[in-house]
Amino acid sequence: MATVRISFRWDLDRVQWNRHFAAAPKSNLLQTWAYGTAKAAVEGWIPRRGIVLKDGVVLGTLVVLEKRWFGLFGLNRINRGPIWVAAAPADVDLDNVLDALRRELGLRHQRLLMIAPNLPADKAILSRLTARGFRKRHAQRWNSMWIDLSVPAPKLRARLKGKWRNQLSGAERKGVSLHLSEGEAEFAWMLQRSVELMTERSFNGPSPALLTALRSASDDTTGMVVLQAMLDQRPVAGIAVTWHGSSSTYLLGWNGAEGRKANANNFLLWHAVVEMQRRGIRWFDMGGINEEKVPGIADFKLGLNGDEYRLVGEYVSC
Repeated sequence: MATVRISFRWDLDRVQWNRHFAAAPKSNLLQTWAYGTAKAAVEGWIPRRGIVLKDGVVLGTLVVLEKRWFGLFGLNRINRGPIWVAAAPADVDLDNVLDALRRELGLRHQRLLMIAPNLPADKAILSRLTARGFRKRHAQRWNSMWIDLSVPAPKLRARLKGKWRNQLSGAERKGVSLHLSEGEAEFAWMLQRSVELMTERSFNGPSPALLTALRSASDDTTGMVVLQAMLDQRPVAGIAVTWHGSSSTYLLGWNGAEGRKANANNFLLWHAVVEMQRRGIRWFDMGGINEEKVPGIADFKLGLNGDEYRLVGEYVSC
């Protein structure tokens, strides 16, 4: 049997790397070129962007964030990567990639490797990670939902859960209108509302500094848009959505007292789905669903009735 060779290429420029990234059917914000740039600017991580190759054929793209201490020991972290060009890697390819990652990024080079793979949380994959020398770091796993934007908007609306769809119709009857912008003023407004919400509800989200750096680092394949719900020409709710390659993600949300009465967030989220569809984006990710910590928000997001998924969690190479 011929030996399969897994290798990594780290010397691509942004245009070349983005072309491979955009070829993936589903992607996430944390594995974009722009996110690595933002983490470097704000938190001091060193981003490395590569592609994963099997006998010269591209299997996926990869962003590794590195920190070093005293020029010797360091940490390599892969968060929700690699992004696979195929819907899912074959078992033998996954085994070979995991082995190659340990060799390339692990303790052999005085680096601790932490990885939260972009892989579903099923028993077979859990077993494969353990068999390749990875140990679970903590029990928390990423849980979210995909909306397939290749489905026509009328069919997507018909699939909404009944109560959610009725609330959307109610917002339209109350005269809620949409203001959509990629401008600086609307972005600053959304950041301020997000900070107020985190303070009010005592939770941590993406920092304003990181989001500002992310917006500055955006390019043709990654960007951000703010949608505001308007009543009497005033914004009463808002959300921010980011797109990356062929996918997009719900990023931030805020709803004032008037907006809650008018079901403005239903209105905004629906229009975000329609806007991403209009731009030719294939997938919309709900940006995380946590039924234990924020059951109300989780229930709201689940109202879109998409395809839920859960990833395998974070592991350390031992």
